[in-house]
Amino acid sequence: MKAHRKKLPSGHSFVFKHQRPKNVLCVRLNDAGVVIPAKRDNFSDRDKAFFVRHLAAEGFIDDEFKPLAECNEAEPEIRWKVQKPRVCVDAQGRARTFMFRLLVGASLLWLVELIFLLIRL
Repeated sequence: MKAHRKKLPSGHSFVFKHQRPKNVLCVRLNDAGVVIPAKRDNFSDRDKAFFVRHLAAEGFIDDEFKPLAECNEAEPEIRWKVQKPRVCVDAQGRARTFMFRLLVGASLLWLVELIFLLIRL
């Protein structure tokens, strides 16, 4: 026998932080269905189906919601949206910029020391 769950009104949102794969998901309920914006596009179809089943089992969304691959026209829809990164700076780019500035700064400091040494002679 299934326990009766209180239906959540539209407009509710829940935030889930995943470690594997690393992602932040925000589940938003609206009248048309469920929208799940993700920070990264690293969830496979299998992971998406598992996440939706988990949401339904925990009562965050209705049991009638199914993954998009299994969804018919008559059933409510679940839409996955991947948010575009605002600033696309990777760790290698930051490290490269830091090392470039460090080498330029050290070279300038060395030149200044060399000039002061030659002025004293």
